[in-house]
This record gives sequence, C-alpha cells and structure tokens, in this order.
Amino acid sequence: MGGSHFNSSLFLLKDVSMRYLKSFAILLCVMLFAGARVLAQNAVHDAAQRKIDEKKLQEYFQKNDLHPKKGPGGMYYTITKEGTGRQILIGEVVKMNYTGRLLDGTVFDSNTDPAFRHQEPFVTEIGAGRVIKGWDKGIQMLKKGSVATLYVPSIMGYGEEGAARIPANSILVFDVEVLDVMKGE
Repeated sequence: MGGSHFNSSLFLLKDVSMRYLKSFAILLCVMLFAGARVLAQNAVHDAAQRKIDEKKLQEYFQKNDLHPKKGPGGMYYTITKEGTGRQILIGEVVKMNYTGRLLDGTVFDSNTDPAFRHQEPFVTEIGAGRVIKGWDKGIQMLKKGSVATLYVPSIMGYGEEGAARIPANSILVFDVEVLDVMKGE
C-alpha cells in the first residue's frame, strides 16, 4: 500500500511539474515574441532616424561647403591635419583635445575652453564603449597628431535620450586633436 501511495504522489508531482513547465514555456515564448517585436520596432525607428540624420548632415555640408569622407556607421569626418604613423586601433588609449557642438554651433563641451572647467587632455581606450559610438568609430580614422572634425549622427551619439546640454536626436560635431596614442592595458 505504501508503494501505491508513493507512485500516486510521484504522478501528482510529475503532473504539477508538467503544468509549470508548460506555463513557463508559454511565458518564455511570449517574452521572446515581445522582445523580437521591440527589436523590430527599434530597427525601424533607427532606420528612420538614420534617414533624418543623413538628410540634415547633407544639408549642413552643402550649406557650409564641406566635403567630408563617410566613415563607418554613417558618421563623417574631415582631416585638417594628417597625423603620423598608422591609424588608431581598437584597444589603444588616446589622449585628445576636443570641442563638441551641435549643428547650430552651440558648444556643449570642451576640454580646451575654460568655461567647461576641465582643461586637461581627455584620455580613453578606443573600442571599450566608454565614449559614444561615433567617437569609437571616428577616432579609428585618425593617427597620432591628427586634427579632424567628426560629424556624428544621433544614432551614434546620445540618441533619443540626449544628455546634459544635448537635445534628443542631436547630430554632434566634434573638433578633435589626437595628442598621443598609447598601448591599451
């Protein structure tokens, strides 16, 4: 009799486990579907924003008689002083001066302007995700000693969130100077 009770308890436990497993599987499918839907919506939004940014950039370039090169991810750059050696690699640490502004000319940050109270060279590792994507990609187009301007679409900048002094979906313009390039850690 004791074995029969044990078998029915086992059957009941198996039945409960199967119901939980089915519920979990259904929940997992719903979450995956919702996640895929969000990813698809983000991709559509990003594609639309890229078109908007590209149009604004082309209008800006035409208005200001600029002829930048197109870089990775839809960013653009002009090199006003060619550096020496090879291009900067992912994992290398750069020491730089920079001024960031919006397309309308509003300066939002600079390490060379005393008004921003941080006049030391900016140091970062390229490709480590510590800066916006436009910097990680754009700085790789440069060499030690380069002076350049990076034109960063909003998707590669601060996107729809924006940041302090940077409105949502802002295209960013950075005047940069690569002071030094060092091996990463």
